[in-house]
Amino acid sequence: MSMKKRGPQNSLTRRLFLDRASGNLEPTRFWVLVGIALILLGAFLFHRTGQVLFIRSTPFLAIGISSMPFACRLGLRIMESWRLPLIHALDGESTEFEKWWESRLSRVYSTTPFLLAGLLGVPVALAAFRLGAYFDGLHGSELSIYCCFVSGAAFCAGVGMYSIIFVAHTVYLLGDFHYRVTGHSYGLSRVGSGLAHCYLLAAGLWTVIAASGSAYRPGTYAPLAFIGPPSLILIIASFLLCQLPLHARMVDFKRSQLFENDRRVAEERSRWLASAPGSDCGSLESAQEQLEVTNSLPEWPFHWQALLGVSAAALGPFAGGAAKMAIGALSSFGK
Repeated sequence: MSMKKRGPQNSLTRRLFLDRASGNLEPTRFWVLVGIALILLGAFLFHRTGQVLFIRSTPFLAIGISSMPFACRLGLRIMESWRLPLIHALDGESTEFEKWWESRLSRVYSTTPFLLAGLLGVPVALAAFRLGAYFDGLHGSELSIYCCFVSGAAFCAGVGMYSIIFVAHTVYLLGDFHYRVTGHSYGLSRVGSGLAHCYLLAAGLWTVIAASGSAYRPGTYAPLAFIGPPSLILIIASFLLCQLPLHARMVDFKRSQLFENDRRVAEERSRWLASAPGSDCGSLESAQEQLEVTNSLPEWPFHWQALLGVSAAALGPFAGGAAKMAIGALSSFGK
C-alpha cells in the first residue's frame, strides 16, 4: 500500500518545476490547453469590454506562458545529450565526472530557486508595464485579469531566465575537468552548439513576451527599456563568459599537443637528415601532418556563427522599434 502511494509523488517530483502545475495530467497536453484557454479568454474579454489590449497583448502573454515549460523540457534534453560526448572527450577517469554530472542534473528538479526566480520577475514586469501606461483605462476586474496575465508571463519568464543561468553555470563548471580536443562535431563542440540552441530558445521566448507590449502600444517601449537591456546583456555576455573555462582547457590541451608534435617533427627531421641519402621520409611527413591537424584543432566549443545568431536573436524585441526609428529618420531626412 505504501509503495502505491509514493508512486505518483515520485512521478511529480521528477517533473520540472513548471510541469508540476499539471498535477496528474500529461504536461504537454495540459500546457497546450492552458495556452488555448488563455487566448480564448483574451478574445472573450475583448468582445465583452472592447479593450484592445485583450486581443493585441494577451495572445503573446498566453503563448509565452504555455511555451516556457516546453522550452525548459527541451533545454534539459539538450543538456542530457552532452553526457556521452563529454565522457568521450574526458582526459582521464570518468567515474568522478559521472557522479558530478548526475548530481548536477538532479538540481533541475528542485523547487526553491525556480520559485524565487519566478516571483522576482513579477514585480519587475508589473512595474515596467505600469511605466508604459499599459494599465491606463483598466478598472476593477479588467485590471485584475490583465495583471494576472502579465504576472503569469513574468513568473514563467523568471523561471526561464533562471533555467538559462543554470545551464550557463553548468557549462562554466565543466571547465573543472580535463578534456581531449578533437576536430569532429561529437566532441566539446557539441556543448557549444547545444548551448547556442538553449540561448536561441530563451531569446525567442523573450521576443514573444516582449511583443505583448509593443503590439498593444507600438510607440511605447517602456517595458523594453526597463527589462530589455539587462536581459540583452545577460543573454549575450553569459553565452560567451560561461565557456571561458572550457576555452582555457581546450587551449591548454592544444598547446601541449603542439609542443609534443613539434618535438616529434624535430626528432624525425634530425633522424632523416642523419640517415643515408634517399631514405624514406614517411615518418617525418606523418609527424608534419599530425602537427598540422593539431594546429587546426578548435580553441572554443562553439563556432562564431553561433554567437552571432544568439546576439541577433537577443536583439529581436528591439527590431520593431529600431525599424520605426530608421523609417522616421529617413522620412525627416527626405523633408
